[in-house]
Amino acid sequence: MGDFSGFENSKQIKVGEEVIDMISEYIEKPWYTFESKEEGVYRMEYSKESIETIEVFEKPKYFFQKSRLIDKTRDLCDKKWIELFYFEKGKTYYINLILKPTLSYGTYTFKIAEHEVPANNYRETAYPFELSEQLEGKIDYVTDMDWFIFTAKETADYKVIYSRAIDEAIYFYEGENKKPEYSLEQKIYLVNDTVCEKYHFEEGKTYYMRIEHIQHRNLGKYIVRFTKEVDDSNSLRNGIMRLMQR
Repeated sequence: MGDFSGFENSKQIKVGEEVIDMISEYIEKPWYTFESKEEGVYRMEYSKESIETIEVFEKPKYFFQKSRLIDKTRDLCDKKWIELFYFEKGKTYYINLILKPTLSYGTYTFKIAEHEVPANNYRETAYPFELSEQLEGKIDYVTDMDWFIFTAKETADYKVIYSRAIDEAIYFYEGENKKPEYSLEQKIYLVNDTVCEKYHFEEGKTYYMRIEHIQHRNLGKYIVRFTKEVDDSNSLRNGIMRLMQR
């Protein structure tokens, strides 16, 4: 459990607001409160030279519990630590900045920004889309997961073409089914660094698509697009009928 001395005097901070202040071992640790307006992943940036780390807590009622850290990295200039936290909508979070143990005082900067708000990390927060759309997304931290939801407007087989970076990391589910749907045929690896699989979707049914990060893969952008399979026998039959009508 952390040291909560001084949290009663915590200052409120908003998204996009950058704080510049001084911290010292002789005064109370700086505390900030943040109320999340939307559920999602928020980005905390703070000075690497003077701040050792930050601790983020939520206070549901009578006690503090530590909030969920998703990822920690540095900025490109190696001057700031960047931490990602998943916050729930409407909750108040308490943020404690801790001075480096090798320093007796120092100036620091601190900022909160939206990273993925609202987030689609869960089935319940899946983003809706149409099969006619091309999806472009990004897996940008190690526990990131993208959920999407769509309703099939007709019964058909679809070729699903997606970036090879998410091979073995893309799954389809029908409705509330917890078991993933499986491809109708063996996947094909295409020359443009994409993968093709065939799935069957039925009219009026709701489906979920989940994309996750695989530990040994690099993080990054991905695309997914759907192409409806054409029934060759019907196309041939229709063509013959048109010729006979001439």
